[in-house]
Amino acid sequence: MKRARLTFPGAFHHVMNRGIRGEYIFPDDGDKNVFLEILSEKAKLLGIHLIGYCVMNNHYHVLLENSSGRMSSLLKVVNGSYGIYYRHKHGGKGYVFQNRYKSTLIQDDSYLRLSILYLLQNPVRAGLAANSSEYQWSSAGDTWEKPGSLLRMFHLSMGCGAGKKS
Repeated sequence: MKRARLTFPGAFHHVMNRGIRGEYIFPDDGDKNVFLEILSEKAKLLGIHLIGYCVMNNHYHVLLENSSGRMSSLLKVVNGSYGIYYRHKHGGKGYVFQNRYKSTLIQDDSYLRLSILYLLQNPVRAGLAANSSEYQWSSAGDTWEKPGSLLRMFHLSMGCGAGKKS
């Protein structure tokens, strides 16, 4: 029996999901792009505010605000739509994602900062980029001036002033 996820309208979450058996489910740039298009389109449709993302070869991370209270619907349709796309393009049968998505409720600013850092540093830790802003499939490359930019949010939350690079 599936447990209900702890969430409420306006809650912030760190969401992640991995390919079945750790397999590459985003093996090329086109696949990553399709996933991000689906995520963006469905988030707008369901009224969910995306804060940041990082798409790796075998998993993804998303920081979001459950603005409309429909986070579960969003992830069900995103994972389902991407799964259909993936199987159509790459073949095979069965599940694309290992399990239901994992979601951690972010309850305070310090955990939000840790979640942002974790997301931003994922490609660096994996050896895919020297620094987070170089990785194309992460929101780390957003401009500092853009309101809601992940890096800008982190910079401001650390009390660093106007959110510009030092």
